[in-house]
Amino acid sequence: MNFRIENLIDLKSHPGSNTAVIFKDSSKSYSELDDLSASFAEHISDNISKKELVGIYLDNSIEFIISVISLWKLGAVPVPLNLLSTEDELSKLVSITNLKTIITDRIHSKRINHLGSVSIIPIDIQNINFKKPSQHFISSVSNENDEAVVIFTSGSSGKSKCVVHTFHSLLSSVVNGNEILNHRNDDRWLASLPFYHIGGFQIICRASYHKAVVIIPHSLQTEEISVAINEFKPTHSSFVSAQLKRLLDHQIKPNNELRCSLIGGGFIDKKLLLDAKISGWHPVKVYGSSETASFVCALNENDIEEKGDSTGKPIGNNHIKIVDEKGIECPFQTEGEIVIKSDSLFKNYLNDESETENKLKQDSYFTGDLGYIDDDGFLFVTGRKNEMIVTGGKNVNPIEVETAILKYPGIVEASVFPIDDVEWGEIVCAAIVTNSIIELDDLKFFLRKELSSFKIPKNIYVKDSLPKTSLNKIERKKLKIIFSSRTD
Repeated sequence: MNFRIENLIDLKSHPGSNTAVIFKDSSKSYSELDDLSASFAEHISDNISKKELVGIYLDNSIEFIISVISLWKLGAVPVPLNLLSTEDELSKLVSITNLKTIITDRIHSKRINHLGSVSIIPIDIQNINFKKPSQHFISSVSNENDEAVVIFTSGSSGKSKCVVHTFHSLLSSVVNGNEILNHRNDDRWLASLPFYHIGGFQIICRASYHKAVVIIPHSLQTEEISVAINEFKPTHSSFVSAQLKRLLDHQIKPNNELRCSLIGGGFIDKKLLLDAKISGWHPVKVYGSSETASFVCALNENDIEEKGDSTGKPIGNNHIKIVDEKGIECPFQTEGEIVIKSDSLFKNYLNDESETENKLKQDSYFTGDLGYIDDDGFLFVTGRKNEMIVTGGKNVNPIEVETAILKYPGIVEASVFPIDDVEWGEIVCAAIVTNSIIELDDLKFFLRKELSSFKIPKNIYVKDSLPKTSLNKIERKKLKIIFSSRTD
């Protein structure tokens, strides 16, 4: 692929009057954004070296985008930090990446004061009068194989992994994704995901590359997203299923200009997609990960009725196959590990050579996801290799059990997880959230019609809520820790 890297770094290549970003009742053109980024880059140039990893600890904002572009202009590598991380988690992330500098604002700086040896660079375009960059300031010329960003993702052991992407992999994803997104001049992207996740970060890249506008809501709360939709009329959006469900539950209608809503981030109920389609959200179910620089597979809204349980087909130059435990490709309809070959694959896990070699083999990414491809070429994701529960020597797929539990009236959320057991090795357990009083014995009786007996949870716990990540993914490992000392 031939890329225009300057579309990300040298924003003067865009029409100067073209709006780049809208945030909190203000907007910046691409020309203004480039001036601000160049000015900030020169302002911090004495503190930042080329190829240095630099943390960004900010909400979705113009300042976040300026920070990223400024670092690219200096040839440095942005490392977006999760705002929901605890102090201990932040300390570990800083240690893993050996960060010496973090860009943040006055509000968030208080939360990272404990990171003693780290230098804090403040940014606030409202209160800092950036000077225009001097004539001698020249942006660093980036090669497409240069490192562009480090994204944190949770590993199978719960340990954070640092996914390193190059400009080549980011832009390959942007170009591949356009097969679905069909960008036009002056499109408007709703920044409906956190920028510190790959899904949110790629909104910045897609918008910049295709000269689109980034619309940043005041927050990612449903009400603020609704306000941004009504006021700024996005053409594109990207949601996880929990966000989409809240929009539908609040009967929030999309604007007429909306052409596509990417829906990803884990299990997505077919009925939710159908409801979204009827309501005019134009949902496109997608599958990908931090390691693939966003989605590599997509299910068009026209295929939801027939193939709504699948994640669609590969897009662009992405190729997906299913392999068995020996690495041999499986025939159609046979479950195995999902393996992805793509130009958008990550370069490596930072400072983790063994995990890189374990996941990147034969120019392909071994995802650890289980699935199969049907006779029509649609990919179905069935679970995670490392989340299979082995009870009495038999394998139990937690997603299969969760799907059965959610069919029972009154249950709105469910998560299935193992607890170590002397007799069985592991026993199957479930935590549920309900909107009415249910009898657990009745639920177990119902499950006998849906599942083999060894798959039915021995222990079922009713909770007011389930622990989740910032993208509303239920954290099974936390549930295992919470209930591992209980057997009732």
